[in-house]
Amino acid sequence: MTHIYIKSNFQSEYNKISLAQKVAEKKIDIFVDDFRVFDYLVKEKLEKSIWISPTEPQETIQGIKNVLLKNEVGYVTDIRISQCSKAPGRPKENRFAIVEFADPNSINRSLQLASKQQSVFCGVKARIYRSGT
Repeated sequence: MTHIYIKSNFQSEYNKISLAQKVAEKKIDIFVDDFRVFDYLVKEKLEKSIWISPTEPQETIQGIKNVLLKNEVGYVTDIRISQCSKAPGRPKENRFAIVEFADPNSINRSLQLASKQQSVFCGVKARIYRSGT
């Protein structure tokens, strides 16, 4: 067995983390589709991450990184752009970016950027949130 697909089984985050830790302890080389979420739930990553919403379809990872670097927010280690299903009553797709920094102090600098109304990505004002909120 090389792949397990459990995403549609509606596991709680606690169960996903527990199962991922057990698989890691046993050093089993197996792909589990829902374990990708585990990477986003690790406390150390959450403490150094923000999410930006909305992001436009033409927005790129490099574009987000350039805006954050230009505003001296901090060193970006990872950016993931995701899209969820359209929210009822909303005209646009639900697109957002998760940005991980090297230093947790970058979160406060990015929140200040948003409070000064300078969080503009691809010509569109965006909201910035601390991850895990």
